[in-house]
Amino acid sequence: MSEGEGPLEVYIVDDDPAIQTTIRLMLSRAEIKSRAFQSAIQFLDCAAELPSGCVLLDIRLPEMDGLEVLDRLKLQGILLPVVIVTGFADVPQAVLAMRKGAVNFIEKPFRRVQLLEAIEEAFVIGRRQSADNLQRKKYVALEKLTQREREILNFLARGLQSKMVAFELGISIRTVEMHRANIIEKLKAGNIAQALLLAREGGILDDL
Repeated sequence: MSEGEGPLEVYIVDDDPAIQTTIRLMLSRAEIKSRAFQSAIQFLDCAAELPSGCVLLDIRLPEMDGLEVLDRLKLQGILLPVVIVTGFADVPQAVLAMRKGAVNFIEKPFRRVQLLEAIEEAFVIGRRQSADNLQRKKYVALEKLTQREREILNFLARGLQSKMVAFELGISIRTVEMHRANIIEKLKAGNIAQALLLAREGGILDDL
């Protein structure tokens, strides 16, 4: 799932065109963007590239059921929150789906308010997951720093300029600047100040 900004979308996975049309009309009236998929395979083929949002997944699908779709999403590391759509007879399966990671389920026939409430809850969960995932990626990036880069970060955190860092480490100013650039690149930071903030949050700076 991409982490881009912008309005969240609902991805409807249901093989019934009439159901798709009804749901999309409900969402359109609430000014929520949606995209429909006729099959689980069609959805899974592009799920990793879809913008942030949530999935409205029918538990009964011809090629594979909703439970298998959940397993595939987990296997691919896709964090889109899933709301299961189920009939009364499939409620036990819906409960199992929640154990597999679905965030909610709604029974057919559902009212518009039920649909919108379930989707809004899923959006909230999705935003939190995206923020947590982004933070995890930042901390993983800290592990890519070399020992020398960590040393330089610590000197910079103490307010030393590149010239002084070079003197302390017995290396050239140009080498220090190269390491600074590498640190910013590895941490995807806008500048060295942002890199230092992330390093402090990640606990890799010495106590000052």
